[in-house]
Amino acid sequence: MDILNYTKEVLSHLMINMEIRKDYDFTNPHIRAICHRIELPKEREIVRIVSSFDVKFIIFRYDENVVLIGPFLTEYLTEGDIDESLLSELGGDKHQLMSIPVVLSSGLFRPLMMTLFDNLWGKGNYTWRGEDDKKNLNVNFEGLASYNADEISKRYKQESRLLDAVRRCDFEYLTRLSTSFDINESVEKRNKNPVRNTQNYSIIMNTLLRKTAYDEGVAAVYVDRLSSSFGKKIESLSTSLAVSKIMVEMLTEYAYLIRDYSWSGYPEAIKSVLFVIDSRYKEHLTLDELSRSAGLSRSYLSRLFGKVMGKSVFEYINELRIEKSLLLLKNPDVTISQAAIECGFEDQAYYTRIFKRIKGVTPTEWRMEYKR
Repeated sequence: MDILNYTKEVLSHLMINMEIRKDYDFTNPHIRAICHRIELPKEREIVRIVSSFDVKFIIFRYDENVVLIGPFLTEYLTEGDIDESLLSELGGDKHQLMSIPVVLSSGLFRPLMMTLFDNLWGKGNYTWRGEDDKKNLNVNFEGLASYNADEISKRYKQESRLLDAVRRCDFEYLTRLSTSFDINESVEKRNKNPVRNTQNYSIIMNTLLRKTAYDEGVAAVYVDRLSSSFGKKIESLSTSLAVSKIMVEMLTEYAYLIRDYSWSGYPEAIKSVLFVIDSRYKEHLTLDELSRSAGLSRSYLSRLFGKVMGKSVFEYINELRIEKSLLLLKNPDVTISQAAIECGFEDQAYYTRIFKRIKGVTPTEWRMEYKR
């Protein structure tokens, strides 16, 4: 269901509805009526529905769920196109119908759908079937298939390079990218608003990046936290340049996330302990508590943790707390004592001692170096 939820979020930013239900009792009464007349989709089959005025829908079944995507158009609808038959058939007023999203042949929608179905069933392991509404038997849905293959291929290659750099945590490449990246060279011209185009592309990349991080073994809670943060930032920006900067920041932050939180290949017991530590590092954690969370004895957890992580449980906890405190020390309004307590140290003296052992300088010295 992860890829379905990812796709639903991306489509919501494109103003396209995606409904996931256990049956065919969809919210849209027009679709409910159509479902009574058509041959419903079989396993690994996507049905394309074209209704009145070329209003389109996609419907398929997956994992005991029925998924509806739409309505959407492939050409802009003018006010003169809307008559009483369309109003009564689809419901709503003219303003609502004029807001039906438009899927352009060169836009993000078709590649997104291909990515969704390839992830659900594997490339080539599913079929498409047209199922027109009776009033438009001759309408061909395949207009979606006409797109610039060279342009799509070029963009996919660039995205692949970016995702690979993030996956490998290649900060040298990402640093060079920060001085030359121009999102306008990569983005699809989906509509007349260039800022919206860049926002849409950044939303797609945010989705691809969070899937990459999750596939690399980063816990879902951390992936979701970073993804949601960037989602809000992207929506709030008003210039293409600002979106370009966020794009570079996003690539770098996901790389850091993978570097610091990728637990791929770790034993499940160690993953559970790491999750407890990383989510509760501010608290007083004991070996007894951590061993219970892993379902292991204290002694066995200590040996296993040292073997997998190359350090003791409490060395890991102290290093994590120190790294977290660096973010606070960058803020001149936060005192050394506040940083210590906020990151789980009982007093400033102990914090300073651990900090110097790990960083080679005191917190005060580190802060002075940072300011320069």
